[in-house]
Amino acid sequence: MKKLFTILFMSLMVTFAFGQTNFTVNGIKYTTSGTNTVWVSSGGTYTGAIIIPSTVTYSGVSYNVALIEIYAFKGCTGLTSVTIPSSVTTIGSYAFEDCTGLASVTIPSSVTFIGEGAFEGCTGLTSVTILSSVTSIGDYAFAGCIRLTSVTIPSSVTTIGLGAFSGCTGLTSVTIPSSVTSTGLGAFSGCTGLISVTIPSSVTSIGSQVFYNCSGLTSVSIPSSVTSIGEGTFKGCTGLISVMIPSSVTSIGDYAFAGCSRLISVTIPSSVTSIGSYAFYNCSGLTSVIAYPATPVNILYVFNGVNKTTCILYVPSSIVSLYQSANQWKDFTNIRSINTTTQLSNITTTTARGGGNITTDGGFTVTARGVCWSTTANPTISNSKTNDGTGTGVFSSNITGLNPGTTYHIRAYATNSVGTDYGSDLSFTTLTIPTINSTTATSITTTAAT
Repeated sequence: MKKLFTILFMSLMVTFAFGQTNFTVNGIKYTTSGTNTVWVSSGGTYTGAIIIPSTVTYSGVSYNVALIEIYAFKGCTGLTSVTIPSSVTTIGSYAFEDCTGLASVTIPSSVTFIGEGAFEGCTGLTSVTILSSVTSIGDYAFAGCIRLTSVTIPSSVTTIGLGAFSGCTGLTSVTIPSSVTSTGLGAFSGCTGLISVTIPSSVTSIGSQVFYNCSGLTSVSIPSSVTSIGEGTFKGCTGLISVMIPSSVTSIGDYAFAGCSRLISVTIPSSVTSIGSYAFYNCSGLTSVIAYPATPVNILYVFNGVNKTTCILYVPSSIVSLYQSANQWKDFTNIRSINTTTQLSNITTTTARGGGNITTDGGFTVTARGVCWSTTANPTISNSKTNDGTGTGVFSSNITGLNPGTTYHIRAYATNSVGTDYGSDLSFTTLTIPTINSTTATSITTTAAT
């Protein structure tokens, strides 16, 4: 598709070239594109440092240099640097493709669009400065720039195209600005040196294969604005140890985390209604999966390649039985409750002692825990409750203010940013106050009575 587009675009350019004038000034080829305007055109051979002027005079006429045309400097392996004037607004597709000697480039503030493959294959390029006028980075714009170690994407950019930085193996970190609303398929795929990435809250969907085969990526924080994770988004990220899927996400695409062999734990929030086939395929390092959906999501081969004997599936206590009977979820040998309620002790007329055990926080810190109780089944934190600290593990609770001779229901609870989970419902009855009946004394003597 990419090559077909190129051929069609070239045909368009040739057709449009009718009636235009081609000329060369100081070794740089130009094509007139309108009254007093020219493009830097293709066909020249360039070496060393090139300075493109903002204006050029030919046959007594002064022209403004407005655009660098498609293929203008393609394959000029001897080109080491280029100065782009502030008169240029567009860098055409493949304009500097395969300029392997080009080490650095500054894109002026006048440029609003960087075309498809504009710097693709510039293997010598180590840094690039994109100023805040650029709104779109085209498909494959910097693909294969293997020595590119850093890139600053300005807050003016709203779209990053397909494979825009794919194969930039030297890139170690990237910050996507909050202005970006979409990233194209494979935008950063194959960036094996990428260690960290910041995804802004403006992003609602992480596109397919955006970070495919980014084997150096160890952790990623997905903002709460994201509702979907695309197909193969993190596939082959073999260095990924942890990932936080926020409660805003409703769908996880096919192969989304496939081959993330060092991923230890994953939490599926209650908001998720769809998990694509092989989403966690061959995540052989998984030791725990925490699933919050109240109804088990229909899955197909999602956890193939995961050791379901050693990997523990944690679910809310009230729906353990649902997961134990759900297709493919039931393949996990060990399905445990996220939160358990401790048996009651030291029951008196008005007090009791209880507690719970929070086995996992699912990657989201427990900010409140305790027990809640009511005279009806399945109490919640809107009923009476204790507050017994934060974090996971065993805790105990002192329950007070009870009524004598009354049956209560109690559950342990734990709250984090995902929501509140409850342990199993237990019941107990407080002790009654003994009743003493007195009768009138008879047969009274100095020392006895009956």
